[in-house]
Amino acid sequence: MAMPRSTIDAPPTVARQKTTRRKRYSRGGMSVRVEITDRDLDILQAVRAARFLRSTHIIALVDGSAKKITERLGQLFHAGLLDRPRAQIDYHADGSTPMVYALGQKGAALLAERFGGDDNRFDWARKNQRAGRRFVDHTLGIADVTVAMTVACRANPAAQLISERELRAKLPEMTRTRKQPWLIGAKVAVAGQMHELAVVPDLIFGLCLLDDTRRCFVVERDRGTMPIVRAELEQTSIQRKLLTYDAAWRAKTHERLFGWKNFRVLIVTSDAVRAQSIRRAVAKLNSGRGSELFLVTSAEALTPASALNLAWRDCKDRVVTLVPEPGSP
Repeated sequence: MAMPRSTIDAPPTVARQKTTRRKRYSRGGMSVRVEITDRDLDILQAVRAARFLRSTHIIALVDGSAKKITERLGQLFHAGLLDRPRAQIDYHADGSTPMVYALGQKGAALLAERFGGDDNRFDWARKNQRAGRRFVDHTLGIADVTVAMTVACRANPAAQLISERELRAKLPEMTRTRKQPWLIGAKVAVAGQMHELAVVPDLIFGLCLLDDTRRCFVVERDRGTMPIVRAELEQTSIQRKLLTYDAAWRAKTHERLFGWKNFRVLIVTSDAVRAQSIRRAVAKLNSGRGSELFLVTSAEALTPASALNLAWRDCKDRVVTLVPEPGSP
Protein backbone atom coordinates (compact mmCIF):
# COMPACT_ATOMS: atom_id res chain seq x y z
CA MET A 1 0.00 0.00 0.00
CA ALA A 2 1.46 3.31 -1.09
CA MET A 3 2.25 5.92 1.52
CA PRO A 4 0.41 9.28 1.27
CA ARG A 5 2.54 11.89 -0.37
CA SER A 6 3.68 15.06 1.35
CA THR A 7 5.58 18.19 0.48
CA ILE A 8 8.73 19.72 1.93
CA ASP A 9 9.78 23.36 1.73
CA ALA A 10 13.19 23.62 0.11
CA PRO A 11 15.49 26.13 -1.59
CA PRO A 12 15.51 25.58 -5.36
CA THR A 13 18.41 24.64 -7.58
CA VAL A 14 19.40 27.13 -10.26
CA ALA A 15 19.16 25.76 -13.79
CA ARG A 16 21.90 26.32 -16.39
CA GLN A 17 24.18 28.02 -13.90
CA LYS A 18 27.81 26.91 -13.81
CA THR A 19 28.38 24.74 -10.73
CA THR A 20 31.26 25.53 -8.42
CA ARG A 21 32.62 23.34 -5.66
CA ARG A 22 31.04 25.59 -3.04
CA LYS A 23 27.56 25.26 -4.57
CA ARG A 24 27.80 21.48 -4.27
CA TYR A 25 27.65 21.90 -0.49
CA SER A 26 25.47 24.96 0.04
CA ARG A 27 21.76 25.56 -0.36
CA GLY A 28 19.97 28.65 -1.62
CA GLY A 29 17.74 30.80 0.53
CA MET A 30 14.43 30.74 -1.37
CA SER A 31 11.80 28.13 -0.52
CA VAL A 32 9.92 25.82 -2.92
CA ARG A 33 7.59 22.86 -2.44
CA VAL A 34 9.02 19.35 -3.01
CA GLU A 35 6.56 16.48 -3.29
CA ILE A 36 7.78 13.36 -1.46
CA THR A 37 7.40 10.05 -3.30
CA ASP A 38 7.69 6.43 -2.19
CA ARG A 39 11.04 6.28 -3.96
CA ASP A 40 12.26 9.25 -1.94
CA LEU A 41 11.40 7.35 1.22
CA ASP A 42 13.31 4.33 -0.08
CA ILE A 43 16.34 6.57 -0.69
CA LEU A 44 16.16 8.13 2.76
CA GLN A 45 15.84 4.76 4.48
CA ALA A 46 18.78 3.33 2.54
CA VAL A 47 21.00 6.28 3.42
CA ARG A 48 19.92 6.17 7.06
CA ALA A 49 20.71 2.45 7.33
CA ALA A 50 24.20 2.83 5.82
CA ARG A 51 25.06 6.25 7.37
CA PHE A 52 26.80 7.30 4.12
CA LEU A 53 26.13 6.18 0.54
CA ARG A 54 27.56 7.18 -2.81
CA SER A 55 25.12 8.15 -5.54
CA THR A 56 26.16 4.94 -7.35
CA HIS A 57 25.13 2.89 -4.30
CA ILE A 58 21.71 4.53 -4.30
CA ILE A 59 21.29 3.99 -8.04
CA ALA A 60 22.05 0.29 -7.54
CA LEU A 61 19.55 -0.05 -4.69
CA VAL A 62 16.61 2.01 -5.91
CA ASP A 63 14.45 1.52 -8.99
CA GLY A 64 14.79 4.16 -11.70
CA SER A 65 17.22 5.46 -14.28
CA ALA A 66 20.64 6.67 -13.14
CA LYS A 67 19.97 10.12 -14.63
CA LYS A 68 16.65 10.62 -12.85
CA ILE A 69 17.91 9.34 -9.51
CA THR A 70 21.00 11.55 -9.71
CA GLU A 71 18.79 14.57 -10.42
CA ARG A 72 16.46 13.63 -7.58
CA LEU A 73 19.35 13.30 -5.13
CA GLY A 74 20.27 16.90 -5.90
CA GLN A 75 16.69 17.98 -5.25
CA LEU A 76 16.55 16.07 -1.97
CA PHE A 77 19.81 17.71 -0.90
CA HIS A 78 18.48 21.19 -1.63
CA ALA A 79 15.31 20.25 0.26
CA GLY A 80 17.37 19.49 3.37
CA LEU A 81 16.30 15.84 3.30
CA LEU A 82 19.79 14.67 2.37
CA ASP A 83 23.17 16.12 3.24
CA ARG A 84 26.59 16.12 1.51
CA PRO A 85 29.43 15.63 4.02
CA ARG A 86 32.28 18.07 3.48
CA ALA A 87 34.85 15.35 4.18
CA GLN A 88 34.42 14.33 0.54
CA ILE A 89 35.35 17.72 -0.96
CA ASP A 90 38.76 16.42 -2.08
CA TYR A 91 37.02 13.69 -4.09
CA HIS A 92 35.40 16.23 -6.37
CA ALA A 93 38.32 18.33 -7.53
CA ASP A 94 37.60 17.22 -11.09
CA GLY A 95 33.87 16.58 -10.61
CA SER A 96 34.13 12.93 -11.69
CA THR A 97 33.73 11.09 -8.38
CA PRO A 98 30.22 10.02 -7.27
CA MET A 99 28.72 12.30 -4.66
CA VAL A 100 28.41 10.99 -1.09
CA TYR A 101 25.12 11.48 0.75
CA ALA A 102 24.03 11.36 4.38
CA LEU A 103 20.67 11.86 6.06
CA GLY A 104 19.63 15.49 6.45
CA GLN A 105 17.69 17.01 9.33
CA LYS A 106 14.42 17.18 7.42
CA GLY A 107 14.95 13.64 6.18
CA ALA A 108 15.34 12.40 9.75
CA ALA A 109 12.17 14.22 10.78
CA LEU A 110 10.25 12.77 7.85
CA LEU A 111 11.35 9.20 8.60
CA ALA A 112 10.44 9.64 12.26
CA GLU A 113 7.01 10.91 11.24
CA ARG A 114 6.37 8.04 8.82
CA PHE A 115 8.06 5.10 10.54
CA GLY A 116 8.67 6.12 14.15
CA GLY A 117 11.96 6.39 16.00
CA ASP A 118 13.81 9.34 17.45
CA ASP A 119 16.58 9.98 14.93
CA ASN A 120 15.21 13.49 14.41
CA ARG A 121 16.49 14.47 17.88
CA PHE A 122 20.08 14.45 16.58
CA ASP A 123 21.74 17.45 14.97
CA TRP A 124 22.43 15.71 11.65
CA ALA A 125 23.98 18.75 9.99
CA ARG A 126 26.59 18.90 12.72
CA LYS A 127 27.16 15.12 12.76
CA ASN A 128 27.61 15.03 8.99
CA GLN A 129 29.98 17.96 8.75
CA ARG A 130 32.10 16.76 11.68
CA ALA A 131 32.53 13.29 10.17
CA GLY A 132 36.19 12.83 9.25
CA ARG A 133 37.56 11.54 5.97
CA ARG A 134 38.74 8.22 7.45
CA PHE A 135 35.36 7.52 9.04
CA VAL A 136 33.49 8.36 5.85
CA ASP A 137 35.84 6.21 3.74
CA HIS A 138 35.52 3.23 6.08
CA THR A 139 31.73 3.52 6.19
CA LEU A 140 31.58 3.68 2.39
CA GLY A 141 33.75 0.56 2.22
CA ILE A 142 31.23 -1.28 4.38
CA ALA A 143 28.45 0.04 2.15
CA ASP A 144 30.24 -1.46 -0.87
CA VAL A 145 29.80 -4.90 0.71
CA THR A 146 26.19 -4.31 1.74
CA VAL A 147 25.16 -3.07 -1.69
CA ALA A 148 26.96 -5.90 -3.52
CA MET A 149 25.22 -8.50 -1.34
CA THR A 150 21.83 -6.82 -1.61
CA VAL A 151 21.92 -6.61 -5.40
CA ALA A 152 23.36 -10.13 -5.71
CA CYS A 153 20.55 -11.62 -3.64
CA ARG A 154 17.90 -9.79 -5.66
CA ALA A 155 19.26 -11.48 -8.79
CA ASN A 156 19.68 -14.93 -7.23
CA PRO A 157 16.52 -16.76 -6.11
CA ALA A 158 18.65 -19.27 -4.19
CA ALA A 159 19.54 -16.76 -1.47
CA GLN A 160 17.56 -14.21 0.51
CA LEU A 161 19.49 -11.56 2.41
CA ILE A 162 18.93 -11.40 6.18
CA SER A 163 19.79 -7.98 7.56
CA GLU A 164 21.70 -7.24 10.74
CA ARG A 165 18.50 -5.88 12.24
CA GLU A 166 16.65 -9.13 11.58
CA LEU A 167 19.49 -11.20 13.04
CA ARG A 168 19.71 -8.95 16.09
CA ALA A 169 15.98 -9.39 16.77
CA LYS A 170 16.55 -13.15 17.13
CA LEU A 171 19.53 -12.95 19.48
CA PRO A 172 19.22 -14.38 22.99
CA GLU A 173 17.93 -11.71 25.33
CA MET A 174 21.14 -11.60 27.36
CA THR A 175 23.03 -10.69 24.17
CA ARG A 176 20.43 -8.45 22.58
CA THR A 177 20.33 -6.17 25.62
CA ARG A 178 24.10 -5.72 25.82
CA LYS A 179 25.56 -2.31 24.98
CA GLN A 180 27.52 -3.98 22.16
CA PRO A 181 25.52 -7.08 21.22
CA TRP A 182 27.94 -8.12 18.45
CA LEU A 183 31.11 -7.88 20.52
CA ILE A 184 33.01 -11.19 20.33
CA GLY A 185 35.51 -11.95 23.06
CA ALA A 186 38.02 -14.79 23.35
CA LYS A 187 40.96 -15.99 25.38
CA VAL A 188 43.99 -16.45 23.14
CA ALA A 189 47.19 -18.22 24.16
CA VAL A 190 50.35 -16.94 22.42
CA ALA A 191 53.87 -18.00 23.41
CA GLY A 192 52.60 -19.45 26.65
CA GLN A 193 50.82 -16.25 27.67
CA MET A 194 47.03 -15.85 27.84
CA HIS A 195 45.44 -12.76 26.31
CA GLU A 196 41.81 -11.65 26.58
CA LEU A 197 40.87 -10.10 23.23
CA ALA A 198 37.69 -8.79 21.68
CA VAL A 199 36.46 -7.62 18.29
CA VAL A 200 33.30 -5.99 16.94
CA PRO A 201 32.61 -6.85 13.27
CA ASP A 202 32.12 -4.07 10.74
CA LEU A 203 29.04 -5.76 9.30
CA ILE A 204 26.77 -8.72 10.07
CA PHE A 205 24.34 -10.38 7.66
CA GLY A 206 22.81 -13.75 6.87
CA LEU A 207 21.61 -15.72 3.87
CA CYS A 208 18.43 -17.79 3.87
CA LEU A 209 18.71 -20.62 1.32
CA LEU A 210 16.03 -22.46 -0.62
CA ASP A 211 15.83 -25.23 1.98
CA ASP A 212 15.24 -22.60 4.71
CA THR A 213 18.68 -23.13 6.20
CA ARG A 214 20.48 -20.01 7.38
CA ARG A 215 24.11 -19.05 6.89
CA CYS A 216 25.52 -16.27 9.06
CA PHE A 217 28.47 -14.03 8.24
CA VAL A 218 30.50 -11.32 9.92
CA VAL A 219 32.52 -8.92 7.80
CA GLU A 220 35.79 -7.09 8.33
CA ARG A 221 36.36 -4.25 5.86
CA ASP A 222 40.11 -3.64 5.73
CA ARG A 223 41.26 -0.46 3.99
CA GLY A 224 44.88 -1.60 3.89
CA THR A 225 46.15 0.78 6.57
CA MET A 226 46.33 -1.62 9.54
CA PRO A 227 49.47 -3.77 9.89
CA ILE A 228 48.81 -7.43 9.22
CA VAL A 229 51.25 -8.58 11.93
CA ARG A 230 52.78 -6.72 14.87
CA ALA A 231 55.31 -7.82 17.44
CA GLU A 232 52.97 -6.95 20.32
CA LEU A 233 49.54 -8.57 20.36
CA GLU A 234 48.17 -5.66 22.41
CA GLN A 235 48.51 -3.45 19.34
CA THR A 236 45.84 -3.46 16.66
CA SER A 237 46.56 -5.72 13.70
CA ILE A 238 44.86 -8.09 11.27
CA GLN A 239 46.54 -11.00 13.07
CA ARG A 240 44.95 -9.93 16.37
CA LYS A 241 41.51 -10.04 14.76
CA LEU A 242 42.20 -13.42 13.15
CA LEU A 243 43.28 -14.91 16.47
CA THR A 244 40.23 -13.52 18.26
CA TYR A 245 37.71 -14.81 15.74
CA ASP A 246 39.40 -18.20 15.47
CA ALA A 247 39.56 -18.72 19.24
CA ALA A 248 35.92 -17.64 19.67
CA TRP A 249 34.84 -19.99 16.89
CA ARG A 250 36.67 -22.96 18.42
CA ALA A 251 35.17 -22.15 21.83
CA LYS A 252 31.70 -22.04 20.19
CA THR A 253 31.16 -18.54 21.54
CA HIS A 254 28.79 -17.89 18.61
CA GLU A 255 26.42 -20.59 19.86
CA ARG A 256 26.22 -19.11 23.34
CA LEU A 257 26.05 -15.44 22.37
CA PHE A 258 24.18 -15.48 19.08
CA GLY A 259 22.41 -18.84 18.90
CA TRP A 260 24.20 -19.59 15.61
CA LYS A 261 25.20 -23.12 14.70
CA ASN A 262 28.10 -21.76 12.67
CA PHE A 263 29.38 -18.68 10.86
CA ARG A 264 32.14 -17.48 8.53
CA VAL A 265 34.30 -14.37 8.65
CA LEU A 266 34.49 -12.48 5.36
CA ILE A 267 37.46 -10.13 4.94
CA VAL A 268 37.27 -7.52 2.20
CA THR A 269 40.58 -5.74 1.76
CA SER A 270 42.08 -3.02 -0.40
CA ASP A 271 43.67 -5.00 -3.23
CA ALA A 272 44.59 -8.48 -4.47
CA VAL A 273 48.18 -8.36 -3.13
CA ARG A 274 47.04 -7.58 0.40
CA ALA A 275 44.29 -10.20 0.13
CA GLN A 276 46.95 -12.81 -0.58
CA SER A 277 49.02 -11.57 2.39
CA ILE A 278 46.02 -11.94 4.69
CA ARG A 279 45.36 -15.46 3.39
CA ARG A 280 48.97 -16.33 4.23
CA ALA A 281 48.41 -15.02 7.76
CA VAL A 282 45.32 -17.22 8.06
CA ALA A 283 47.33 -20.22 6.87
CA LYS A 284 49.79 -19.73 9.77
CA LEU A 285 47.07 -20.00 12.42
CA ASN A 286 46.90 -23.09 14.65
CA SER A 287 50.57 -23.99 14.24
CA GLY A 288 50.38 -23.85 10.46
CA ARG A 289 47.18 -25.85 10.07
CA GLY A 290 45.28 -22.71 9.07
CA SER A 291 41.60 -22.03 9.68
CA GLU A 292 38.48 -22.71 7.63
CA LEU A 293 36.69 -19.82 9.25
CA PHE A 294 38.00 -17.03 7.01
CA LEU A 295 37.24 -16.13 3.41
CA VAL A 296 39.12 -13.24 1.82
CA THR A 297 38.65 -11.05 -1.24
CA SER A 298 39.63 -7.62 -2.53
CA ALA A 299 37.30 -4.67 -2.97
CA GLU A 300 37.81 -4.70 -6.73
CA ALA A 301 36.86 -8.39 -6.96
CA LEU A 302 33.65 -7.97 -4.97
CA THR A 303 30.77 -7.13 -7.31
CA PRO A 304 27.08 -8.09 -7.34
CA ALA A 305 27.92 -10.65 -10.03
CA SER A 306 30.67 -12.27 -7.94
CA ALA A 307 29.53 -11.71 -4.36
CA LEU A 308 27.77 -15.03 -3.82
CA ASN A 309 29.72 -17.39 -6.05
CA LEU A 310 33.12 -16.19 -7.25
CA ALA A 311 34.81 -13.60 -5.07
CA TRP A 312 35.91 -15.53 -2.00
CA ARG A 313 39.06 -17.59 -1.41
CA ASP A 314 40.24 -19.51 1.64
CA CYS A 315 43.76 -19.73 3.07
CA LYS A 316 44.64 -22.39 0.47
CA ASP A 317 43.57 -20.04 -2.34
CA ARG A 318 40.54 -22.16 -3.19
CA VAL A 319 37.35 -20.47 -4.43
CA VAL A 320 34.54 -20.86 -1.89
CA THR A 321 30.94 -19.92 -2.67
CA LEU A 322 28.57 -18.41 -0.12
CA VAL A 323 25.62 -20.10 -1.80
CA PRO A 324 26.00 -23.81 -2.65
CA GLU A 325 25.98 -24.82 -6.28
CA PRO A 326 22.97 -26.91 -7.38
CA GLY A 327 23.43 -30.50 -6.21
CA SER A 328 26.12 -29.67 -3.64
CA PRO A 329 25.57 -30.11 0.12
